[in-house]
Amino acid sequence: MKYLKMFGLAAVAAVALMAIAGAGSASATVLCHKAESPCSQKWSFGTETEFVVRPETTARWFSGINTLMECSSGDLKGSVTNAGGSSQTVVIGINTFSWSSCNVGNTTLAPGELEIHSISGSTNGTATLKGFTTKIESIQYGTCVYTSGTTGAHLGTLVASKTGQAIIQIEVVLTRKEGALCPLTIEWWEEWTQTKPSETPLFVEPV
Repeated sequence: MKYLKMFGLAAVAAVALMAIAGAGSASATVLCHKAESPCSQKWSFGTETEFVVRPETTARWFSGINTLMECSSGDLKGSVTNAGGSSQTVVIGINTFSWSSCNVGNTTLAPGELEIHSISGSTNGTATLKGFTTKIESIQYGTCVYTSGTTGAHLGTLVASKTGQAIIQIEVVLTRKEGALCPLTIEWWEEWTQTKPSETPLFVEPV
């Protein structure tokens, strides 16, 4: 009986260690210049990034059949503030998150940051947007302020590219922060394409 108890405790400990190891590996991600794992040449700390609204597409914020805002141009600028590694994920600090050629006025109150996690079995990644807040001067509801929250919202997918034209496919739900007449949540759909670093491959790889 004593040996059975010891075996049981050892099994429990092994399961716990596997769970911890699994949790660590899930967040271990790098942006790589090649489609390879382990990555031999990752995007380094401080790498400046820029994405723009994909040509011939429209950014849209809506609730049900009501569109609060549409824009045909925009700019997302930032830099790699955490390059990722064996127990860390990639973080891109956003300096500029702005839209133009819109049907209504808008202001980014807090640009936030992006966390990137690799998707198993692919060279793409998921993007989480943290600390983002935007103000929309909607026609239907007046001034509306929405946020991704400090814990973050799933922004969408970062699609890899070997030619330096990676795409962020956005399908995210934002939560109302201000504006009593505004919808409690809105959906935001958009596609951004990489313009900086120019002609630099981007692959999201696990570590």
